[in-house]
Amino acid sequence: MLTLITGNNVSEGKIKTVAHFKCAFEGRIVMERKFQKMIMSVGIVLVLAAMPVLAQQYTLSGKAYEMTWPNGGWDGKYAFPGVFCVAFPEPDKAKRMVTGMFNRNAIHLARTIYDQKIMAAIAVSVVPEGSDVEAEINKLTDMYRQGESVTGRSFGVERLTSGFGPTLGLKMKDIAPESRNGPFPLNIGTFYNPAKQPLESLSVHRVFVRGPDRIEVAVFQMAPQPAAETTEAEMTRRLTDMADKLVASLQSCTSAMPVRTRQ
Repeated sequence: MLTLITGNNVSEGKIKTVAHFKCAFEGRIVMERKFQKMIMSVGIVLVLAAMPVLAQQYTLSGKAYEMTWPNGGWDGKYAFPGVFCVAFPEPDKAKRMVTGMFNRNAIHLARTIYDQKIMAAIAVSVVPEGSDVEAEINKLTDMYRQGESVTGRSFGVERLTSGFGPTLGLKMKDIAPESRNGPFPLNIGTFYNPAKQPLESLSVHRVFVRGPDRIEVAVFQMAPQPAAETTEAEMTRRLTDMADKLVASLQSCTSAMPVRTRQ
């Protein structure tokens, strides 16, 4: 049994569902209704893009666990024991976190919602048996480039190197944070259509592998409206900085843990 842990999670916060954010690995999750309601209130139109290479249904395995900090007070610390630990950046600006398991407990997702319609997410799943780090990152790189070809959209695909080795970088415009196929960043096949110009949303992603675990860090923001021609560059700088700080924290903390072995 694994227990999800958030640091300093009782100060000024309102614990919803269970004290101290406890959850078994076979954890039970519920849809994040408040966040969905907030997103839908901005009047978005979602269209599922023709992306068969990226299309997949992501369904909750049971119940979600939510922590809120309406008055601040969180220290940013979060752990999925045996898999990763991290300190989210700018914890004083975090409003709430929702975590849970998806697709028969095969995927763990933690999402922190901040001021200014920013969301930082960490998603963890297991790589196919027999696939090494290089092969997995190459496969994902090819998949997203194929997605670019199919949709005619740029996903900003780039090969990077992080503390855990080969890393995939992405930058995606006008993606929607929720759809009937699942939440961001698990589902990335739904876009605003038509999108406000010059952009409606932006996300920056980092994907890497440690042992049997594929870890994705993604930071998303709805663009302030009306957006200017300089908005994308400003958002790119901010979200990239936030994503890279999240990666650095996760990898630094997790490096002190034994590499997980495949069960």
